[in-house]
Amino acid sequence: MRNGADDATVHCIDSNSREVQRVLAGADLNPLTIVTASGSGTRQIDAPGSFDLVLGNPPFYADFRIAELFVATAHKALRSGGRVVLVGKDEEWYTDQMPVLFHSIEIQLSQGHLVASGTQL
Repeated sequence: MRNGADDATVHCIDSNSREVQRVLAGADLNPLTIVTASGSGTRQIDAPGSFDLVLGNPPFYADFRIAELFVATAHKALRSGGRVVLVGKDEEWYTDQMPVLFHSIEIQLSQGHLVASGTQL
């Protein structure tokens, strides 16, 4: 969000169509007017390199295959200087993988989970 929350545009992507519908329903219940959502299980980004912030909560299974997909998709989506924030469980994996594509890596523990973030190179 370059100019503040008032002019923010939010786009949500989830591979589960029910979750996409929940995001849109939640936006309707709140004063969120510029929210879109789409279903995708791939790294398909409609506007690569144009996002300021990517938030993700990859599932904690699948030997990090899905987490790898989240990291790669965030890298593709973010503009230079954009930020990724991911929730995870395995600090070692995020410590090893995040610096490959991002800098200014921060990893913090919160309520039994870790929150890993980094800035687009």
